[in-house]
Amino acid sequence: MPLPQITEPQTTNPQANPRLANQEGASERRKPVPTIAPSPMEHVTEERARIAKSLTKFAIRIGVHSGKGGVGKTFVACGLARLLAENGDSVALLDADVDCPNVPESLALTERMTIDDAGLLQPVRAQGLEIVSTGFLQDDGEPLIIRGPIKHRILTDFVEKVAWRPHDFLIIDFPPGTSDVPLSAMQFIDLTGIILVTTPQRESLADVKRAAGMARKLNVPILGLVCNMEGEVFGHVSESFAAELGVPIITRIQLSKEIREACERGENAFEHSSLAAQRAALSKIVEHVN
Repeated sequence: MPLPQITEPQTTNPQANPRLANQEGASERRKPVPTIAPSPMEHVTEERARIAKSLTKFAIRIGVHSGKGGVGKTFVACGLARLLAENGDSVALLDADVDCPNVPESLALTERMTIDDAGLLQPVRAQGLEIVSTGFLQDDGEPLIIRGPIKHRILTDFVEKVAWRPHDFLIIDFPPGTSDVPLSAMQFIDLTGIILVTTPQRESLADVKRAAGMARKLNVPILGLVCNMEGEVFGHVSESFAAELGVPIITRIQLSKEIREACERGENAFEHSSLAAQRAALSKIVEHVN
């Protein structure tokens, strides 16, 4: 379609005609009153109200966080969700690591999410869970290159624009860090509490302190600490560290070569025969949150 032709208006000399000068002055005096746009806080209030309405489908809402990447948040979140479901609870699992999702890989799922006639995303229903993840929307290895505001929108859409069924639990697998998605989750999702995950290394301990500090500043209850990948290789998280953090240790999970190898083969680690000790450790989290 061709663009409309724009012509410059003819100019007049108001000094040559006093009547025009008077009209111009009157026009200046009759400038329209500008429309006042809604304040940003009004939009935030409306968004919070919509999300709060959607959250009524979930009786208990738990975030799994650490601050540090690569410490096993996804393993803990998926393990907790599966064991809760095996225990008879109805469970939703939300992968909030929107640009680098790992829940589909951890559960060895290759399904795709679809959109129904009402425009709502249909969660993947597998292994006794309802699951949403951007991993169900991307091709393998495809990067999702986005900034913070888009991450916020994806997170809130995963709450209010998904055809969720009512559930006893919503488990949220947080991404690393203390900004963007973790911040949006803590501010906009009325969390029952968060579970912190750490490994024994100094770097992880330093970052889990930051995650705990973030939760406290935002008045989000901390349910406890999961010490992951313990054993001869990485050592153990000390009781004195947990005491200093002011958080109880829920459970300790041992590093397992067999589980690592199963994951590397693309298998579902939670169905592996060598997971008995880890399942027992994860079961302590189930007892803790029930």
